[in-house]
Amino acid sequence: MKVLVSLQSADDSFYHRVLQDFALGIQAHGDQVEFDNTSDMADVAIVFGTIKFKRGRATHQVKRQLVERFSYHVQIETPLVGRTINPFHTEFRVGINGFMWDNADWGHSRMTPARPRSFWSRFDYDLKDTWRDHGDHILICMQKWGDASLGDVDAYEWCRSTVAEIRKHSQRQIVIRPHPIYRKKIKLAVLKRDMLQSKSIMWRDTDFRIQGLTDTITQDLKDCWCTVTHTSGSAVDSVLNGVPNIATGTGNMAWPVSGHSLSEIENPYKGDKTDWLNKIAHCQWSVDEFKSGECWEHVRKGIKI
Repeated sequence: MKVLVSLQSADDSFYHRVLQDFALGIQAHGDQVEFDNTSDMADVAIVFGTIKFKRGRATHQVKRQLVERFSYHVQIETPLVGRTINPFHTEFRVGINGFMWDNADWGHSRMTPARPRSFWSRFDYDLKDTWRDHGDHILICMQKWGDASLGDVDAYEWCRSTVAEIRKHSQRQIVIRPHPIYRKKIKLAVLKRDMLQSKSIMWRDTDFRIQGLTDTITQDLKDCWCTVTHTSGSAVDSVLNGVPNIATGTGNMAWPVSGHSLSEIENPYKGDKTDWLNKIAHCQWSVDEFKSGECWEHVRKGIKI
């Protein structure tokens, strides 16, 4: 198999090294690697980051062209477990032809029993922990305005409509948590002003660029009854900490272990997580697993060339 690894799909030298590490794993399996070749001889393209079809930056243009050229592309994206606001990760999710729960081939039909054990041993979660059955507030986890995982959903209008719908089913205190990277700040300020008209709503200031602001989602999950997310990765944090989640978008990576209607807010989903935990372990890989070829071995089986 010939694989095109697109360094041009990433805009930082750190991510270039991640792609080069991925290429080492491809070569370890005897497959041929080319970097940013414009020929049509390759079988599959490897790209870094989301593909935003309406953005004009060079990296997005490159990725759009590759998606149009190839039947298969492998997308390397931000991690699901152990996420931080620091973009320079050591683990990444890797999907075929997508990066969300409902639009990528994660290889869940090709899972191995050893993978979940090796993956979860890297993290400090009590996977046998039961769902929380108490809590005071409902946590709304917003997303970065314009994020690719939102599709055509306006993050701020989603928040407004979510609050209104929750109030039809629950009178618990609502805590609104904006994404730590603020965009459309005037629009966000208007939303904050409007939300704080109600004494039963609290607003978390989360802008990571403010010096001394260290508030994390872990703090907001304390005494939390339930989280509400669209496609935010915070849903994964919530479920792993035993806090039930309502997901409003099918691309949500915690979709199988979440409720899907805000009418369920007082009786949220608390089913078995075992299958989902096994599947998440096959969605995310370390840079070391890139280099060794372990990740490519899993992904390659889904490319029918």
